This record gives sequence, structure tokens and C-alpha cells, in this order.
Amino acid sequence: MSGRLILSGTGIGGPGRMTLETHQCLQQAVRVFHLTHLHEHLSNTYPGEIVDLSPIYHGAASKPAAYQTITETLIMAVKEALPETLIVFLTYGHPLFLVDSSQDMLAQIQAEVLPALSSFDTLLIDSPVHLGDGAQLFETTKFVALNQCPDAYEPLVLFQFGDYATWDNDGAPHQSRLDLLRRQLLRHFPSDHPLYVVVSAWHDDVSVRVETLPLLALASRPDVVIPGATLLLPPAKRFT
Repeated sequence: MSGRLILSGTGIGGPGRMTLETHQCLQQAVRVFHLTHLHEHLSNTYPGEIVDLSPIYHGAASKPAAYQTITETLIMAVKEALPETLIVFLTYGHPLFLVDSSQDMLAQIQAEVLPALSSFDTLLIDSPVHLGDGAQLFETTKFVALNQCPDAYEPLVLFQFGDYATWDNDGAPHQSRLDLLRRQLLRHFPSDHPLYVVVSAWHDDVSVRVETLPLLALASRPDVVIPGATLLLPPAKRFT
């Protein structure tokens, strides 16, 4: 026997967008492991032990290594807990939206997933491009690494663009990565195709921000490499 694990998300924009269902689980949890900026809020609001996983995430040699350690930490906590002890893993947005550690845990142990607002839910509102009829969604690093071929006539959304285009150590723009992404996109879109760098209000003190630039200028605009930014390309025009 072991404890019960709940995977949940805060939603995008802080605890004010957290669902009532998630709030109730946090009230009942004996331990809450989280990967958010809300440690003080969680500690002051909920009775269980609050464990911040940020040191693991930021201290690992790589993000895959961080996710692996987080996964192992949570699995061990669940296995060592008394039967029916409630343990929660809380992360930003939706717990299954571009969160490798959640997917890894579901593959190894039984866990319940609670719905939450994802980055895409928020982007539907913040986007300068209509996405309601559908869009292509990629994580930027995997988009480049796997040399994905998008459909130029459908909206293209590249999540975690800010993380992809930033040096891990000092947060400065990663020029070679920007150039690599620009060259890949130029194989599918014209050089003057507009790009939108969208930063949604993922944190209480972050306001919605949209930067516009032509595709050709991507590698020469380090100012658009913003933490939490998503890169959005509207459909290319069809010529008849």
C-alpha cells in the first residue's frame, strides 16, 4: 500500500485562477510538492508540509535531469506514505501541459489528474491571431531538435520560446539558437512573415505583452527573448 498522488496546476496567473477542486485537495494534503513561485502563499494558506522543488529544478545539470529527480522524489514520497495519505504535486498551468515530470509519473504509478487552466487557454485570450479554429502546438526546443515541418497555412504556436532562446546560466539571449530557429522557419514561411512574441500574465506581477517583428529579424532582436514568452506565427497567405 502507498499514499495517493494528485497532479494539479495553479492555472496561469497566480492562485486567483486556481480551481476550487485543487484548493480543496491542497487543504486536505499531508504534503504538497510544488514547482511554482508560490511557496510563501502555500505555506501560509494550507496546513500540510509544503516542499519547494525549485532547488532541484534549478540546481540540476540539465532539465531532463531535473525532471528525472523530481519524478523519483515524488514516487518515493508516495510509496513511503501511509495508505490513503494525500500527496499533491502542484505546478504552473495544467499539470500535463508540457510538463515532462507529470507524464513520467503517470507512466510509473497510479495518480489522479485535476484539470486546470493551461498556457494555451490563456493564449486564446491574449493572442493577436485568431486561434479558435485550431492551431499547431509545439515546444520550441523539440520543434527545432526534431526539425518539425509545420503547415504554413495554419497558426503555429511555439511554447517556451523564452526558455529555448535564453542562456541557462545568465539569462542572456542565446544567439545561435535564435538563428537556428529563424533558419528552420524560413524553410516554411516568407522572410517578411510576421512573428508575435506573446507574454501572458503567468505571474501576479506580469502584464500581457506582445512584440511584433518580421521573421528575418528574429536573430537580431534580443529584446524579444523574454521569460515566459510564446512565439506565435499566423497562417501564411495563400496565393491563387
